[in-house]
Amino acid sequence: GLFLTNVTQLPQLFQGIVGGALGWFDTAMPAIVTFAGVMVVGALLYRGLAQASVRQIVAMAIAASALVLVPMAYLQSQNLNVGELVQPRYILPLLTVLVATAGLSSNPARRLTLARAPAIAMGSLLTISAIVAYWTNIQRYIAGQQHPLIEGTLPIKWNPLLDLPMIPINIVTAVATGVWIIGLFLWARTAEDRPVSNAGR
Repeated sequence: GLFLTNVTQLPQLFQGIVGGALGWFDTAMPAIVTFAGVMVVGALLYRGLAQASVRQIVAMAIAASALVLVPMAYLQSQNLNVGELVQPRYILPLLTVLVATAGLSSNPARRLTLARAPAIAMGSLLTISAIVAYWTNIQRYIAGQQHPLIEGTLPIKWNPLLDLPMIPINIVTAVATGVWIIGLFLWARTAEDRPVSNAGR
């Protein structure tokens, strides 16, 4: 019935949070955006579970239950299928709570951190994902979605940037995105990878 159908299709709603269609499902994201988002969220949840205390596991279970039950309850009450009315962005705060809970350290004196290699890998994945998502979305408005994602002679029908040249704007956006995301993940590397300060010697 409707319940079992929605249960089996619910992961579609979850993956849409990190890489699904934007707006009212009118701007589909390339598969690499979804892939990167699912990989990074999965890695962060795994890292949290691997070092979680019992209380933290209980908190994560509650957050995960809310992530499942809230959309399911609404879909069932309105006799809707997954993909109808309820958009992935509506439950983004619930996923944020789950990932944030997984990122807490069971030891208040030590922050749960990332090793350098996974930090660089996840930062790079999200950088590529963010740049592709940005270009996909802006192309949808300036030229339409009927064109390939990368096209040298893209006909610009509308320039939302006050007629500023698109190439420099895109380059600046790509570089800024990469620096911010990779920098964020590198900041979260493990204490073992951090240089020892003179004060600690």
